[in-house]
Amino acid sequence: MIALVAMFAMSMSAQTFESSRFIDNTYFRLEGGATALTHPGCNGYEDWGHTIQGVIGAEIGKWITPKFGVAFEGDFGIRNGSKFGYFNYEWVGVDDAGIDLYQKAKRFNYINVTGLVKFNMSNIFAGWNPNRKWEFVMATGPMWIHGFPGKNYENDFGVKFKAEVNYNFDERWQLNLIPEFNYNLTGGYSFGTYEHPRFDSRNSWYGLKVGVTYKIGNQFTECPYRYTQNDVDKLNAEINDLRARQPEVVEKIVEKVVTKEVGTQTVYVVAFDYGKAELDQAGRDVLNTIPTDVVVDVQGEASYPGSKNFNQKLSERRANVVAGYLANRGVKVANCNGVGETGHQIVKVVVK
Repeated sequence: MIALVAMFAMSMSAQTFESSRFIDNTYFRLEGGATALTHPGCNGYEDWGHTIQGVIGAEIGKWITPKFGVAFEGDFGIRNGSKFGYFNYEWVGVDDAGIDLYQKAKRFNYINVTGLVKFNMSNIFAGWNPNRKWEFVMATGPMWIHGFPGKNYENDFGVKFKAEVNYNFDERWQLNLIPEFNYNLTGGYSFGTYEHPRFDSRNSWYGLKVGVTYKIGNQFTECPYRYTQNDVDKLNAEINDLRARQPEVVEKIVEKVVTKEVGTQTVYVVAFDYGKAELDQAGRDVLNTIPTDVVVDVQGEASYPGSKNFNQKLSERRANVVAGYLANRGVKVANCNGVGETGHQIVKVVVK
């Protein structure tokens, strides 16, 4: 239950970050099938067939990311109508001789309510794909069990494990095949006393259900975080502004920095295109002004776009290109290095 609360808190936080509605990536499912006891002989039933009964249910849930989600499921067990078996009779009292009395019942046999944590194994191991038709999901969680047939099995605590093989018809509709396994952790007798909670297959049952799911709200698209058109327009405006300013920035650097004296040193600056390490004619013209009888240090720089590692390698390539050009002209290069991401697309040549 703590895990469910934590996942719900993460969901609320994610919704704020994504600027989406709470109903986005939620779903509702109707399902039905059959269940049977794992060990009918241990529970006093004549055979396996007498423990089979129908089950109908519903589930509502939300995918917090394409890989993880939370859900609540409710199941109703339907009495099997068998002539034999405890599943078809209800305890109503004790007669004068102390014999338990049962009467035939025609209502539900039990109700389960389960809180589930869900894992989309297809997205976890194969990567998220919005066009995937088939997907495999695992789920587990605590379960409240309310049984009707007997006086000693009215409320118990259990746990459910289930898998889902899902087929996506389209963005909204999905068909589900759902095998499951359930433990009643507190029900059952052993030597006349209740057992403590434990995973005992004698107090377990399994089932197979078929479901139909309808997905509510917007679903995950190209990435789990949605951007509005306004966000996209702002990003495009920033990119266009940077592109428009690039020639002006390069021009000012070449014009004003190339002849600037720093103390007793003269700094020459060569500008590069974004993401490039090739010298253009303007860069060669700057390097051709450097006397051949000097000793220089060469320092490459780089900036966005690109990762930190990419920019470090890019700055080193730029420095090596400039150093090689100068060496071919006869200029002695004392040091050559790249300093990575600095915010500039340049190489500095410092006369020592």
